[in-house]
Amino acid sequence: MYLDGRYHQTLGYLHIQFGNLDQACLDYLNAIEAFQRDHDEMAVIQVTERLNQLNCELDAELDASPTATSNPSLPVRLKIEILRLCRLGLRHSHQYKHQIALHVLDRGLQLSDILADIDQQQGQYCAAIVLGMMGKIYHAQRYYLFALASFRASLEAYGSLEAPDSATQGRMATILCEIANIAEMTHHPDIAIEYYLDALWYLNATGQQPQAKQVIEQLNKLYDVPHIAGMKVS
Repeated sequence: MYLDGRYHQTLGYLHIQFGNLDQACLDYLNAIEAFQRDHDEMAVIQVTERLNQLNCELDAELDASPTATSNPSLPVRLKIEILRLCRLGLRHSHQYKHQIALHVLDRGLQLSDILADIDQQQGQYCAAIVLGMMGKIYHAQRYYLFALASFRASLEAYGSLEAPDSATQGRMATILCEIANIAEMTHHPDIAIEYYLDALWYLNATGQQPQAKQVIEQLNKLYDVPHIAGMKVS
């Protein structure tokens, strides 16, 4: 749920942090397309507004220093390469080249480990993103055990971050929903409810009401399963 859009949005956010505004614009465009596909109009509006701000910042940057160059440090170069591998992995995944995508992302995971030796927090953050993407690919292939292992490792990496911001908590909610969905598909509604409730906590804490509403609807469907108590969530 919202995975493609949220990952493109995440990549755009990270590119902004490293001053790569051109690529951030491309990532936000991809996010808008994904959110439109998921009929999430609120997210479309929010990302579109941010994209408009970025375009203004780009124009101002070009006016101020049209020939500016930079020499990024090793951690920044590693993060940029990890993001490039994430985009490449997504592209292969969308073309159903799952094994190639996993190979590309595995390289991203290796670079995340190297980055963690230099900057633990940034390395864990990048690893969490890569592992979440790997989990999605395994999920698409119905390799549920591998998907669960990747998603749980992603959650663990996110959980190791100091004072995660609202965007990170939103990504954690997305991963929790992915795990809950696998529990549903493998006929474990009790476990699915636990993970959806955890996701709902994060979504409510960060004010993501459209996503929270969808999780509540899914929970109420699960509460209608005969052997589960008929308590509804509102």
